[in-house]
Amino acid sequence: MDGIPVDTLGALATPVAYNSVRREVTPEALALMASLSVLGDAVAYEGEKQGALVHDIVPVAGYENTQSNAGSEAFALHIENAFHRHRPDYVLLLCLRQGPDGAAKHRLAAARRAVRKLTPDVVEVLFEARFQTMPPPSFNDGGPPPSHAVFSGALEDPDVCVDLAYTAGRDEAARSALLALGRALDEVSEVVALSPGQLVVIDNRVTLHGRTPFTPLYDGRDRWLLRAFCKSDIRASRTARRHDGRRLGEFV
Repeated sequence: MDGIPVDTLGALATPVAYNSVRREVTPEALALMASLSVLGDAVAYEGEKQGALVHDIVPVAGYENTQSNAGSEAFALHIENAFHRHRPDYVLLLCLRQGPDGAAKHRLAAARRAVRKLTPDVVEVLFEARFQTMPPPSFNDGGPPPSHAVFSGALEDPDVCVDLAYTAGRDEAARSALLALGRALDEVSEVVALSPGQLVVIDNRVTLHGRTPFTPLYDGRDRWLLRAFCKSDIRASRTARRHDGRRLGEFV
């Protein structure tokens, strides 16, 4: 989607603080939330970005080499919050600023395209609960993560649950299947350069995303996106949301 006005925040310097969020009402945040409301309900996570609904996605000094939204090295393909039982159904990203050299580009890879590149034996393993995905430290309060399958649902159009940086196979066949999946995803992935005012909506159930590497300058002109998470059926996560609010806590 193109043409969303970003003048209010786009005229400001790109934030440089870790865990920066938007809590004030701005035209950009309203546009993001209005677009999200067509798909479902906005949700947040207690362990991420202070539980805010609208996040600043910006590079942060000292986090360059991390596999996180604050990093600037190549960001591995993943679905958002793959470790969480109530992960988002949709991820929305609104571009406020591309960055001075345009090097930071978004990567997208559809599971349905990748599965066609895999052999039947690899696909069979990926449909079995032989994998674990570690949460970031801020969520690490629930013990070891449960085992899960990478693929579920229809064989030709599976739902996917994997983070290539944090998902591990529990046995040799599972580890080999993950490597094969990573190669297939790289082969089918596409690169998108977002411009100010462009909104991308990612179906987090079937599409992985990542980022190409770039060199931040921390001079107020670096890449700046707004992010929000959406659940199409918020009631299904009722027991994980305190006081029936929008913040999700537990992940096991």
